[in-house]
Amino acid sequence: MFRLQVVAGHYPVWSVSSHGVQQKLVDRLRPLLQAHGVALYLCGHDHQLQHFHEPGDGVDYIVSGSGSEERLSRRNDTRNMDEVPAGYLKYFYGEAGGFVAVEVSASEMEVQMIHQDGRVLYAFNKTNPRGVDNIDSML
Repeated sequence: MFRLQVVAGHYPVWSVSSHGVQQKLVDRLRPLLQAHGVALYLCGHDHQLQHFHEPGDGVDYIVSGSGSEERLSRRNDTRNMDEVPAGYLKYFYGEAGGFVAVEVSASEMEVQMIHQDGRVLYAFNKTNPRGVDNIDSML
């Protein structure tokens, strides 16, 4: 059993780009992620690298869809910036292709957003929002 829970989906809960905030996911999925102590929600759909974190919430939301979009006009698209509450967006990159790498240990993970040329553009460490130090306490 893993200490850190990660959920992956296609559609973003939060996005400042062309598809914007998915209100059904905000209303239905977000409360489930919060209630079950999920550490990270990974998705694609919009063609940039985006990181969101709500103040006081344990879930980090990652959009990683920049590996396939070649049109610069789509990459730098922030048309829905006003849909996302102030302070939630922690990072946005749309200048070129890239991807996300996650290294996970028993108690934390490092999330890196990596440029197509291999440079680390942005990184953060995430500890377990459930605060579990002993695996036996989870069983």
